[in-house]
Amino acid sequence: MKVSSPSSFPDGQQVRISDTFEDRLYDLKKPVRLCLAATIGGAAPANPGLHVTCYNAVRAADEPKHRKRIGAVRPAGLFGDLELDTRVENELCLPASIEPPASARTQL
Repeated sequence: MKVSSPSSFPDGQQVRISDTFEDRLYDLKKPVRLCLAATIGGAAPANPGLHVTCYNAVRAADEPKHRKRIGAVRPAGLFGDLELDTRVENELCLPASIEPPASARTQL
């Protein structure tokens, strides 16, 4: 789901990401998307507590450009086996915890 960004998202937020493809420092911009664990066809989510918040992201100054990879990402899932290419980084999704507002917590 798309989210409305807080007007006061702090400038200068950086995160170093190391994965199969690269080890790189990114400048994070405002949050743009929240992805929540969900059911598919009534089945329980495999990881019900796994949520992510996605941010606009750009590589930090002096970091090397992303090297395109063709067919390097192969997710398997509900829609069958896919083969995806990497082109350019523009969004970074990080684990998120979801907590109800304080008013909802007091009602529990």
